[in-house]
Amino acid sequence: MRKILTSLYNRLEVVVALVITAYLVYIRLDGDYVDRVEYFETISGCTGLLLVYLFFVSLPIALIYIISLFRSIKIRTTRQKFIIAVHTINVLIVGISYYSLPRPHPCDASIMEQHYLAHEQNIQNLITYTNSCIQDSCGLSVELRNGKIWQLYYKDKHGLAWFYRKGTKVCTEMDLSHIGVDRAEFDNILQLMHDAGIIGIDIDWNADVSSLTYCYYGGTKYWYEIYPSPAKAEEYRSIMHPQDSDRTVIFYNGTLSFISSSSVISGRGFPDWDTFNPIRHE
Repeated sequence: MRKILTSLYNRLEVVVALVITAYLVYIRLDGDYVDRVEYFETISGCTGLLLVYLFFVSLPIALIYIISLFRSIKIRTTRQKFIIAVHTINVLIVGISYYSLPRPHPCDASIMEQHYLAHEQNIQNLITYTNSCIQDSCGLSVELRNGKIWQLYYKDKHGLAWFYRKGTKVCTEMDLSHIGVDRAEFDNILQLMHDAGIIGIDIDWNADVSSLTYCYYGGTKYWYEIYPSPAKAEEYRSIMHPQDSDRTVIFYNGTLSFISSSSVISGRGFPDWDTFNPIRHE
């Protein structure tokens, strides 16, 4: 009986080590990560979810993996040499991913304010031009990551034909023809985004609000919400709490808010939330 259990454990040890390798490779290849923080947040988040919701499977796997790691250091059989080689590969996958991804730039409310004040006219030009391109009752949302179109949504006047594309460098004219935007106009929008230092824009005729993505820090997104009037801003702010569970909002002035939201539980938010002193708060 002992031999059977030992043989079963030895097989499980090899399988678990290879499963962990496949798991790390899948996470690295599946995501187009902005920075190293987002990569590790993804690993920790996925691992945490597995441990919480599938603990009856993931917990034994974790225990076997940890025991295997220590045993492979002491025992030098052929099988254990293979196991330690797999562990080494896992460490290399994580290490190479860490150093190959860019270091994220910090972001807080003061940084967003300084950027807005330095690019205010360019930001207004971007909003005005984009609104002039899209047809009435239509919407357009485009976001860039690492210089590529990460996501592209559009809505026609019937509320149909939403479109999404991940990681493409270009989009064809037919992608946006339903909302009246041709290729030249779309290129101009991208150029205006670059001039304004903005990586994403979301404009919907029916929403009366413009959302402009400033940056990401890991899984935390920072963006501006710009309203056409103080009255419209008050309408939106009446349904927003400054610190919800998944977002933090700073009501900067009558037509502008700074917002952060996170895809992970331990989102960064605005580190200077309590100490932020606006340069111009009108």
